[in-house]
Amino acid sequence: QLRQIFYTTRMEYMISDHKPVVSGFELDVKIVVEEKYKQCYRDLIKTLDKLENDMLPEVKLQTKDLSFSDVKYGQPQTQTVILENVGQVVCEFMFNKSPFSNENLISKPWCHIKPLGGLFMPGDKVEISITVHVDHKTAAKLNSGKDKLEDILILHLKNGGDHFISLQGNYLPSCFGNDLEKLCTL
Repeated sequence: QLRQIFYTTRMEYMISDHKPVVSGFELDVKIVVEEKYKQCYRDLIKTLDKLENDMLPEVKLQTKDLSFSDVKYGQPQTQTVILENVGQVVCEFMFNKSPFSNENLISKPWCHIKPLGGLFMPGDKVEISITVHVDHKTAAKLNSGKDKLEDILILHLKNGGDHFISLQGNYLPSCFGNDLEKLCTL
């Protein structure tokens, strides 16, 4: 004799757009073999764990280190990073604010990222452009040595982990961005 005791949905699980259902049954049995019961439970937990891991977003970055050589005032340099969705689910990504930044920014002011976020399907690729551009707002700190062309970008996957992209470059100091007093002492 098999009797259904309850049947409901579990709305708190967000691993899919289909919500799981749960049902409880009562079954008359003569005995429960404890070892078989424990093995069945372990197998079920292992299967559920695998399903949950398969539903996590997974990406592959073409490179995690970008190097910009001989950056000059007013002459932007751009490099691209290819982000590939190698998982089994739709992936949403965004760049997070850096914990290393005093201004609570995604990147240092001389770095520009496009796109800052997006959504893409399994097997698809996204091209992210990272541009280093020293202008009148950023040149003074770089000329004085108070800032360097170094940064770490944090690429976050929604319902997934973080990936880090390291930037470094060689800035060639110039007269641009310096005040008159500094230029007179050179």
